[in-house]
Amino acid sequence: MEKARLIARGAEAHIYLIEDWHGFRAVAKVRVSKPYRVRELDTIIRARRTKLEAYFLYKVKRYGVPTPTVLHVDLHNATIIMEYVEGILLREHLLRTPDEDAVEQLGSLAALLHTHSIVHGDLTTSNAIFSDEQVVLFDFGLAKSAVTVEDFGVDVLLFKRSLLSVHFKYFNELFEAFIRGYQRVAGKNRTNTVLKKVSEIERRGRYVSRELR
Repeated sequence: MEKARLIARGAEAHIYLIEDWHGFRAVAKVRVSKPYRVRELDTIIRARRTKLEAYFLYKVKRYGVPTPTVLHVDLHNATIIMEYVEGILLREHLLRTPDEDAVEQLGSLAALLHTHSIVHGDLTTSNAIFSDEQVVLFDFGLAKSAVTVEDFGVDVLLFKRSLLSVHFKYFNELFEAFIRGYQRVAGKNRTNTVLKKVSEIERRGRYVSRELR
């Protein structure tokens, strides 16, 4: 890690670029310690989340979801070393051009996760890389096994809100593309069920907001 260069800083983890890790480029995701937590508890939490994320990165790749390949896991230092994926964030790509094909790919990947009872937990255009015409998902730090329509609906709603927040100019076209991709994998009936749940969650949110005023 002494030759690593910090390239991104987040609330939960820092991302480092390693130019030469056994002969090739890699990135290291290091979960940072939280000073407000008891040290022993902090160590346990960071190790557990590191282990779970590495597990989901490996598991979903087996199902055909493009993700960075995990190369090494260091639970003691709460670190995952994975392959460096050439490309740009899907967020930046879509800000340059409203690429419906790329978003349709992401919809298919979301459905692929859901059909295997997994939710990403933070499905946004900032957690995908556009690499050589392919969408690669990363940051599975909030991923979990899920079996309820509510879980799948929340995943889709998070993506919908990310479009509204960052890509609002082309929201309709991009969200429709996402749904096309989702339906291609999940089927029409399952897609409609999830979309119905998305609408229900949105209504509940608006109701709670009114009640808190």
